[in-house]
Amino acid sequence: MEQTSSYLDPRFSAKVRQPGLDFLRALAVALVVVYHAGLFGFALPWGCQRFGWIGVDLFFVLSGYLIGGQLLKSLVRGGGLDLPRFFWRRALRILPAYLVVLAI
Repeated sequence: MEQTSSYLDPRFSAKVRQPGLDFLRALAVALVVVYHAGLFGFALPWGCQRFGWIGVDLFFVLSGYLIGGQLLKSLVRGGGLDLPRFFWRRALRILPAYLVVLAI
């Protein structure tokens, strides 16, 4: 398995917070908020609100990268892909918030 870990991103081997990605996530959220503000009549100068779609695309790309990193982390550590564990952990993270919103 040493060959596998040599071509994967080394950030997957340790749980390291990446502040640059947090900044990009905040930027993506801000772009979407500005877009929605424009929909409700709070237009910005030069029509900046029309770029809100970039925030959605950026958020999806970041999510794919970060979730993919969690999935590939087990490969770097020398194990195989444990898909049932991965999906179980995703469900435990998403379902509580989903059920609260559903109850409201």
